[in-house]
Amino acid sequence: MASIIWDAIGSRTYEGGIDKGVLYLTNGTAVPWNGLVSITEKATRSTTPIYFDGRKVMDLVEVGDYEATLEAITYPDEVLELEGFGRMANGVFVGDQRPQIFHLSYQTKIGTDTLGQEAYYQLHILYNITAIPSDKEYQSFSDDAEPMTFEWELTAIPEDVPGFRPTAHVILDSRYINGTLLNDIKTLLYGSAIVDPAFPPFETLMTIITTS
Repeated sequence: MASIIWDAIGSRTYEGGIDKGVLYLTNGTAVPWNGLVSITEKATRSTTPIYFDGRKVMDLVEVGDYEATLEAITYPDEVLELEGFGRMANGVFVGDQRPQIFHLSYQTKIGTDTLGQEAYYQLHILYNITAIPSDKEYQSFSDDAEPMTFEWELTAIPEDVPGFRPTAHVILDSRYINGTLLNDIKTLLYGSAIVDPAFPPFETLMTIITTS
């Protein structure tokens, strides 16, 4: 038997930082998303109390689907069409068109007290995303002008997962996942010297994970 030990050296972890954002179009194109500032994943779950004879007997949990707010100081040109600008000709866009679905991946950092802030990471893979842009405020330049930031509200259409509730969000945690499997998926997503980057269909990703 052993007693609980708090704050043991090497056990203290923290999360923070985002990088390696990649935008994937439905035509197979992969585009790096430079300038990501943050992705705020929203807590979409809610509870409804259930009473019997005046006494609370349970909480009914309603599980929502993926929603997030993405903030960036810049964005790939392809985002204009995804958010609802139609390309009429080179350099000519017309507004008020229907938004288009895309896919997305990014990494978030996990640090430890002994290995620092780059110790581990989580690779987030998102399917069937729709991005609705927030209001844009353009201001005149001044002596204290700062770069403008942009925001999009993200929603997603979930995919079926055998044995689990449908989801559009898959997380690969470098602390626990098989290293070879993780590298294989990263090579698929990011490409290499001999293969182009590609976004796998959801069923393909599940097959890769469950058969490795």
